[in-house]
Amino acid sequence: MASGQNLLDMEQSPIKSPSSPIQRSTCEQQAYAKSQIERMIRIQTYKIAIVEDLRKYPDYEETTFIRMH
Repeated sequence: MASGQNLLDMEQSPIKSPSSPIQRSTCEQQAYAKSQIERMIRIQTYKIAIVEDLRKYPDYEETTFIRMH
């Protein structure tokens, strides 16, 4: 547990710069989350394109393709 002096020092410390480890970590997490969302969108678009291609085949409805909505 932090001592009283340490707590006082923390309260009086200046605001951390944008390059603080916590803020860097937060920025990295946000960038990673954004890249994963973009990746999921690309995958979904690719899946939709595959389904659209499969629908061009005459026996599409009679086969056991997995439908993706």
